[in-house]
Amino acid sequence: LLVRGGLASREAAQAVVWELDPEFFDGSGMRRWLASDAVAGLSLREDWPSETTVWLWRRFRSEALSNRERAWHKSTESFEMSEIHDRAVQDRALVRVEPDSSEGGTWLTGPDMRRIGWLSEVVEELPNSVIYAEIDLAESQALIHRVGPET
Repeated sequence: LLVRGGLASREAAQAVVWELDPEFFDGSGMRRWLASDAVAGLSLREDWPSETTVWLWRRFRSEALSNRERAWHKSTESFEMSEIHDRAVQDRALVRVEPDSSEGGTWLTGPDMRRIGWLSEVVEELPNSVIYAEIDLAESQALIHRVGPET
């Protein structure tokens, strides 16, 4: 996890594990461990985890502790469907959202990228988020669902 978490030295990771035998199983646990008094104290030494890896270790620890975890949430917004291109689409079908700023709207597409419908508004995509739509045929709406970190 140390190397996968960004520590750019296998030598440093091995030294840390051999000396401290850390017990964490995910990124959150690793960050709690990195913030512990024992690790903080050792990280002040000029020869830890080794003389050749001290700066790599310090940069890794600093970056890992500065990246706060953000809670993810789900939000839903309704958009009126301007056009339905596929009358065979089932009510409550889950579809892809493809904003088309050049046309000033958003395509709703199936898994095969077949165009199902059109929204006359551009649906904003947010970084590090997942976006999809649910078709509500009774109301001629697309329920846009976003799942991602709170901003």
